[in-house]
Amino acid sequence: MDKGQIQETWAENSEGLVIQRKQTGLADHIDYCQARANEGFHGPDKDFKLRASFPAILVEHYLQQHSITLQEFMKNPEHARRMVNDPDLAYFRIAPGTM
Repeated sequence: MDKGQIQETWAENSEGLVIQRKQTGLADHIDYCQARANEGFHGPDKDFKLRASFPAILVEHYLQQHSITLQEFMKNPEHARRMVNDPDLAYFRIAPGTM
């Protein structure tokens, strides 16, 4: 699979349910975030910094893990704060520190 590509596979299990699995190469996005962090591209204002950049597939995964909708994610800033501060997602951080 090429970097940055999304692959979808569909399968039918024994009960006849359709299961979707997505895989993606995230190397290009990680490279982008690291380049921005190294350039110091965090934004002009200390209160309005570009903290991180997450591909949609990671947000979708978060929504599924926490059984919430995108609307709930967008309304409650705590969800974004959790993603930015998650050590497993540190490669996607741009501004230093926590949120």
